[in-house]
Amino acid sequence: MHRLKYRVIAERIAHQINDGTLAPKDQLPTIRMACQQFNVSVTTIQSAYQYLEQQNLIVAKANSGFYVLEQPDTQTIALEAPSHLQLNNSMFDILTLCQHPQTYNFGTAELPPQLLPLTQMQKTLHQLTRYHIHDLVQTHYTSGDLILRKQIAKHIVNVGVHLHPDELIITSGCQDAIALALSTVCQAGDVVAVESPCFPGFLQVCSTLKLKVIEIPCHLERGMSLEALEMALATWPIKALLIAPSYSNPTGSLMPEAERHSLCQLAEQFDFTIIEDDLYSELNFKGETTLAIKHYDHTNKVIYCSSVSKIVGSGFRLGWIAPGKHYAAIMQAKAFRNISEPLISQKLIAELLQSGRYQKHIKQLRKTLQQNFEKMHVIIKTHFPAQTRISQPKGGLVVWVALPTGCDSSTLLDEARKEHISFFPGEVFCERALYQHCFRLSFALNWTEQTERKLRRLGALVHKQIQKSKMMLT
Repeated sequence: MHRLKYRVIAERIAHQINDGTLAPKDQLPTIRMACQQFNVSVTTIQSAYQYLEQQNLIVAKANSGFYVLEQPDTQTIALEAPSHLQLNNSMFDILTLCQHPQTYNFGTAELPPQLLPLTQMQKTLHQLTRYHIHDLVQTHYTSGDLILRKQIAKHIVNVGVHLHPDELIITSGCQDAIALALSTVCQAGDVVAVESPCFPGFLQVCSTLKLKVIEIPCHLERGMSLEALEMALATWPIKALLIAPSYSNPTGSLMPEAERHSLCQLAEQFDFTIIEDDLYSELNFKGETTLAIKHYDHTNKVIYCSSVSKIVGSGFRLGWIAPGKHYAAIMQAKAFRNISEPLISQKLIAELLQSGRYQKHIKQLRKTLQQNFEKMHVIIKTHFPAQTRISQPKGGLVVWVALPTGCDSSTLLDEARKEHISFFPGEVFCERALYQHCFRLSFALNWTEQTERKLRRLGALVHKQIQKSKMMLT
């Protein structure tokens, strides 16, 4: 359904207020500047600002301008109705840019070889191929290697998930697990709630399955707004919720445990399935654990998904799913997709977990990631415009950057490309144009002087974009 221009603009600004990008007492662009920024008429901007005033989001001060009001912890803007998604055609081009050998890659959230336990993996692979080669070349029509499932069952106790190995199915990574869950729980046309901003891979899976999506706004620290979710649940027949509660991609937010418990209660009350992506929970910088949503699931409403790909290398597309009551359906669906995962990968991960090498590696990895984030934070604060806001993740691999009003991250990427720099612009994390001023950076890097040089250069490009915008207004 076509939306009026002023409502689209008001909605973008409202999201910036609700997610903390625009803080209380921040001044909005003048009407003249906003006209230039959004390429619309004075009347359209006036209508947008008037609408935001009616929603008690901003206030006009005589001879001064428009300012953000202090907001209560509730969602004040009406949610957009669920809709089918259009695949973002720029994603493949961005991924290609990130993988180019001459590009400094701040884009993809995956560990470089320098941060992986390559020596340990090499020794383990040598032993496996020397003593178990006959087993490794056979196809196994099962839910996955039993030794691996036993090790995973022991491992996920750390986040309060207690499952028997026979309740787990090994998958080709976490996204494969999520696709299996969605295709089993939902049918084409069903409504799925997702975080906003949302990992683009999730949006693509929903689009492929022809699902309708409703985007639920998220706080940069606490994650999904349960107030907004409850509003959506009371309005539309939501079949499933797709959520990454720990160090969510792209914001790095961490949902408090109390809200995880409340979320399970909502699932029971409104009868929908939670598909939990627990991919990043192990990457807390301090080694602290947060109980998974699945821990609070007493009515079999949560399908739990995770992977080791972010810990031991994205080349190992190895994950798992705990389908609960959907076990038989998901097992059947998987059998006709890829039968089973490569046994050599399963045996390798099982050995790393069993020997303690995995745990030793992740302990060092957490320290490295924290150091990388802290260095990145300092450079952004020092070399980007003063109005730049960045998320403050306590773990994970990524940080969310919100540029001053008037900046466009897609345009910034076009300029950064010329400097051999890549990142993910805000447009790929949302179906609507809500995050044009934002982008995601990965700090899963082998930090060098080049890292700092490229990051400083990116900051200079932001300054250049702002200066160009000011010149156009004069």
